[in-house]
Amino acid sequence: MARAAEFKPLIRMLNTNVNGKQKVPFALRIIKGIGRRFAILVCKIAQVDVDRRAGDLTDDEINKIQDIFAKPVGKDFLALLT
Repeated sequence: MARAAEFKPLIRMLNTNVNGKQKVPFALRIIKGIGRRFAILVCKIAQVDVDRRAGDLTDDEINKIQDIFAKPVGKDFLALLT
């Protein structure tokens, strides 16, 4: 877990301000075109715990999530759906 000093109340992802106080999948839903199911799948692919707060994400995890949003075609979403 990240320390309280590293908590970010606001994260900038894909030209959108994401609330750091919400859990990661629900915080990502504010981004246009990202729904609940897709946000949860992206967290699973990026190996981010869905129970963490978005403000606790490291810069590497944020970059991983943004890369998946940028090119979702190459990822194995169908394997996670079953």
